[in-house]
Amino acid sequence: MFITIKRGIFSSSLICWKLFSRSAVQVYGDMGDKLTSVRPPGIVRNWDLRTYDVQNLESQCSKAIIEIKNAADFVASAHPFSYDTVLKPLLECDRLYGRDGNIYSLFTVGSMVAESAEIRTTCSRLKGILNEAFLDLHMRTDIYHNLKKYKEEKSKQDNLSKELSKVLDRLILKGQRNGLELSKEVQEEVKRVKKEMSLFSLQFCRNLGEDNTLLYFSKDDLEGMDIGFLSALEKDEATGKYILTLKYPDYIPVMKKCVVPETRRSYETAFNSRCVPQNVEILENLVRLREEQAGLLGYSNHAAYTQEILMAKSPEIVEKFFRELYEKVKTRWEQERAKMLELKKQDCDRFGYEYDGLIHMWDFSRLYHMMIDKEFSLDQDLLKQYFPLEVVLEGMLKIYQGLLGLRFTKFANPEVWSDEVTAYEVTDTDSGSLMGYFYLDLFPREGKYGHARCGILQQACLDVTEERQKVGALLICNFPRPTPTNPSLLSHDEVVTLFHEFGHAMHIICAKAETSLLLSMSVEWDFVEAPSQMLENWCYVKDSLRLMSKHYKTGEALPDDMLENLVKSKKANGGAMKLRQITLATVDQRMHREGRYELGQMYKDALNEFMGLEPTVGTNMLASFSHLAEDYDARYYSYMVCF
Repeated sequence: MFITIKRGIFSSSLICWKLFSRSAVQVYGDMGDKLTSVRPPGIVRNWDLRTYDVQNLESQCSKAIIEIKNAADFVASAHPFSYDTVLKPLLECDRLYGRDGNIYSLFTVGSMVAESAEIRTTCSRLKGILNEAFLDLHMRTDIYHNLKKYKEEKSKQDNLSKELSKVLDRLILKGQRNGLELSKEVQEEVKRVKKEMSLFSLQFCRNLGEDNTLLYFSKDDLEGMDIGFLSALEKDEATGKYILTLKYPDYIPVMKKCVVPETRRSYETAFNSRCVPQNVEILENLVRLREEQAGLLGYSNHAAYTQEILMAKSPEIVEKFFRELYEKVKTRWEQERAKMLELKKQDCDRFGYEYDGLIHMWDFSRLYHMMIDKEFSLDQDLLKQYFPLEVVLEGMLKIYQGLLGLRFTKFANPEVWSDEVTAYEVTDTDSGSLMGYFYLDLFPREGKYGHARCGILQQACLDVTEERQKVGALLICNFPRPTPTNPSLLSHDEVVTLFHEFGHAMHIICAKAETSLLLSMSVEWDFVEAPSQMLENWCYVKDSLRLMSKHYKTGEALPDDMLENLVKSKKANGGAMKLRQITLATVDQRMHREGRYELGQMYKDALNEFMGLEPTVGTNMLASFSHLAEDYDARYYSYMVCF
């Protein structure tokens, strides 16, 4: 409940403290006396999602909405204008309820990793409701005008730091880009569009997360797969066939190693048909709504609206970047394509299949990795034996500790949402001060987010008392599970993925800002992948590879010849890799610059234009391309900045 305080009795800073005091100190879902697990010091909430129920989550959301509304009313009626009456309440509101705020993160993380389907669905729904409440705050013209007046009349008097001045400018710019200088009718339309987009985005991701498609293959169907892979699979009691999911630890090895074209074709068809047609319809609606919003706000298209505040500044610059990069790599892809076709012919001759002179999408991954194996004399199955997850993780943590001057200590028995999750304490080696924690959720589960990503549990900004919060970062991955006979063994690609996502975690943990609005992932979005992509280079350095590798049975080091060849393989298939990203970024750019809705045809055209390939009939990979439904709309080119 909002506490009303008469002006003139208390200082404005105390008003701000009272406004948020309960939210700042109350820990929801705390079942500490019933649990043996321990909450890491400085983490404000219980992250054992198994202790929450729907009623508890809904209660937290309802309280958050009331406090967002009360904070908005407080700022709207601010008098006199000061940092404490205008800017600070908005910063505290963002810390608690905004993107990656302490309450918002509960719903974001819960929707992706909770073991209970009911809790995942509830968290996704409440995230949408909280989004709407926060959007209402940012669509208030009274708050917007008070921010402008404060900037004009009082901000210099308050001697704001450069950071706070930038935050103030950002909030004013956000209001302008929300249409708050336009008519009330336009503002209402913009608000409607934004709320619809938020709901569609959440539904797109929820559909993917809850997909539980199973496929059944015989041992002959899976010719080429090693016994370790097969022994980890469950079997259907009625048919004796192996049961495979569409999760990465099942799908990727089969697409790389299975020699049976029909198996790969049916598997790739199922994988790239996930959530068709429902997510295709959702993405088409998102494109339509984004175009509508751009028009309402006076922009020629959504790409122009989005890129205006990024490093790129305009679609013209982005497309110039595409053209220049394409000219540099197209010849290389032509050479790689010819070599792939040679390998396919050899493969068909060896295993008795008809050679058709084409690279199908179900061939691509197999031929891609066959090229690496042949050109650099790398046996991927043998290579994996030198990358047990525990060894990779230990070596990676040593590298990051030395690189960044940090110390990682495993936290015993933390409060977490699954028994598989581990947590580590992070301290600064120079000062010895505790910075925060990172959590590792590394294996697939039913309903869990199916890709790899880094999330935020708690931000390292200052709280309402000017104390820095302990940061909490989360890695969500889907690596092969250990079996009774073998540990989790990673491909080198998976090693790179782990290193990349952990780079995001370090960006989150090491960022030093006072406010949540300028922390880590709040950089210009076309820079957000750059730190992690640069850090990936350590996965191709001999000394770091030695730290991250050891044979899972013998303990022997990675042989020098394999190590040398692995380092050389960094530039393997550079044409294919870059053109695949250009293809996806071009689809993103065209749908958001041209407002095109025939998404399947658009992807087909771009794939054919840049790579001379055709998508498999009946598939539409955009239905599972969650980047375009979330934060990468008109921004997917971000992955190409470090090429």
